[in-house]
Amino acid sequence: MSRQKLTRLLASILVLVPTLLSGAIVDVVRQNDGFVIHSNVTPFSHFKVKVLGEVSFTFDNKDVESMSPGGYLSIERRVFLRTTKVVFEADDRGRIARTFFRGSFSDEIDQYASNWITEAILETFYLTGIGVDSRIKRMLSDGEPLWKVLALAERMSGSEGQYNFYKAFGRQDISTEDRVAMASSAGVTVKSSYWLGLILREWSAELAPADDFALALVEASDRMSSSYEKSRTLISLAENIKMNEATGGAIADIISGISSSYEQSRAIIGVAPHLTEYPAAMDDLVQATTSISSSYEQKRSLAALSALSGSKAAHHASIASAAANISSSYELGQTLIGLTALATASNEFVENYLQSVSKISSSYEQSRTLIALARMSDLTAEHVIGLINMASTISSSYEIRRVLREVGSRPVLSDSEIIAYIDAAAQISSSHEQSRVMTDLIKGRELSDEMVRYAFDMAREIDNSTSRRQVMDLLLDRL
Repeated sequence: MSRQKLTRLLASILVLVPTLLSGAIVDVVRQNDGFVIHSNVTPFSHFKVKVLGEVSFTFDNKDVESMSPGGYLSIERRVFLRTTKVVFEADDRGRIARTFFRGSFSDEIDQYASNWITEAILETFYLTGIGVDSRIKRMLSDGEPLWKVLALAERMSGSEGQYNFYKAFGRQDISTEDRVAMASSAGVTVKSSYWLGLILREWSAELAPADDFALALVEASDRMSSSYEKSRTLISLAENIKMNEATGGAIADIISGISSSYEQSRAIIGVAPHLTEYPAAMDDLVQATTSISSSYEQKRSLAALSALSGSKAAHHASIASAAANISSSYELGQTLIGLTALATASNEFVENYLQSVSKISSSYEQSRTLIALARMSDLTAEHVIGLINMASTISSSYEIRRVLREVGSRPVLSDSEIIAYIDAAAQISSSHEQSRVMTDLIKGRELSDEMVRYAFDMAREIDNSTSRRQVMDLLLDRL
């Protein structure tokens, strides 16, 4: 081997050594035959537990105390090529037989074997949580302080062991204060998003959480690193816990921090129906949509929020404001247009709606959204004037005309609205479109002499002589 190749090989080994020494891999496999296999694998050893049925250890974790009839438990440790194993088997009456193995051969249970079994059972307890229910009951009945009982979970090396601990602890008859401490402890101790989500969802379904305990469950869910587990857990909590403004607001805050746009949207849509009675929490949920990076998911979330039965005018106004954060002109336009079919034209709603329209970069989408607003029947004169002023900022003459034509088709227009209409027509750069806009107005309704004169003054400023004459002739017929 050349010196260069040897150098590369040594470098590769040096890179791999930290990886090999980086820790254990803990796994759980459930087989179709009912066996559950727990394993704790390090680069140089393999600890495996295979169990069937119910197993309980003695309080000192030195032996198996009981097993369900036909139960089975094997504990095996392999270090390099050396394997040691103990098997506990229960007959149909629950009587337990013990067999100790060195390698492939059974051996008597001498002092060495007894010590090995004691250590193996202790490690099995902390890996799997087998028998933890009786341990917790014993500690609580002996008056052990809560911190000492919860500290037992921190010593569990396996996520399922931690899960079994907290599941058993949740079944105990303890105070609400202790349940709050339990939820907080789980959030800190259980590092697996899957197992933490599982226990939080089960607690929410089984323990009817309310007030401080409900809030503690929500706060614990924020510890999850998985966006998927976090969103599905928040939805489950919202479905099961007794909600209030504080808890709903906390859920909205956590949703804002979810990294996946899809999971944020999914959580908002799933949680929202359970927050409709809490206006402040609903506003927080609307605000959470602004942290979504995907325009499509923002639109989807806001559409779901606006369609909720019982939504209030202020709620729709806040949605119109939040929509301004959508970067896609199309998705922003779709969101606003959808709102016009559901909302009431309050001052706040129209103001926020027009502010969001100003964020649209596409002339076509601007005109579409303004046309949808113009079709709302409960607009005031002030609202219509604001709409016309916004239309006049559109860069396309054709799109301005589309909006003004819709405004002109409204059954009633006050003089102030007509003046705003004419002023907007004056801003159009195309003489042809100016002529069409004014023709729509003149032919579409009766105008007072004052409005005819105002329109006549505007018509004089049309650059194209043909277009100017066409408008002025129509106006002269009205005098």
